Amino acid sequence: MTKLSVVIPAYNEARRIEATLDSIVLFAEQSKYDIEVIVVINNTTDHTREIVEQFHPHLSITILDASLSNAHGGTKGLAVKKGVLAAQGEYILYMDADNAVQLSQIETFWPSFAEGYDVVFGSRYIQGAKTHRVWYRDLLGKASNLLVQAVLLPGIKDTQCGFKCFTNKAGKELFEQLTTNGWGFDMEVLALARKGGYRLKEVPVSWQEMDQSAIKAKAFVTTLRELFAIRKKIR
Repeated sequence: MTKLSVVIPAYNEARRIEATLDSIVLFAEQSKYDIEVIVVINNTTDHTREIVEQFHPHLSITILDASLSNAHGGTKGLAVKKGVLAAQGEYILYMDADNAVQLSQIETFWPSFAEGYDVVFGSRYIQGAKTHRVWYRDLLGKASNLLVQAVLLPGIKDTQCGFKCFTNKAGKELFEQLTTNGWGFDMEVLALARKGGYRLKEVPVSWQEMDQSAIKAKAFVTTLRELFAIRKKIR
């Protein structure tokens, strides 16, 4: 079995995904284990697919499509779910297409898995993390997380960092239950994991905000709506 599956949801990432895949190719060449990459084209209207197809000779890439017309809150959750359920790796990671957290940081996750954790996820807000972000977005992110902790996930400092890894068993079981299609899917996955008795570990990462972010301000408002819908479902 392939050791690591890397799922990348891609919404209009033509300007950024090439550099991300270059970084993954470099890491794959230096690593001592097999890696499969699953890029899930997510309602894209640009040339993301064509750019990803160019990397087939250099990397084991599967391209999937995830689309949902008039999806309230976007379809990132739907895209990640489709990728995770298709993954064959012993461990399944999803990461953002902008490479805000580089794949090489997965190496800091293996000790936690060796200790028996089922879900290991990156955090920008715990000791040891390094975050490079404009101050007002950093402040908004931290404030939003305080609300998430109060409403749904007390003790988890960062639910929204797009760098989370699961054992194959945990990933499949959790994403089979996922119902949130939009940005708030991270919160539902973690809430399902905690409710289901899975062992969770939050690990500091180095996170670099990238230019030309596909995330708009309205996504924060939509995610907050999803937060309360998830709490209702979990309870």
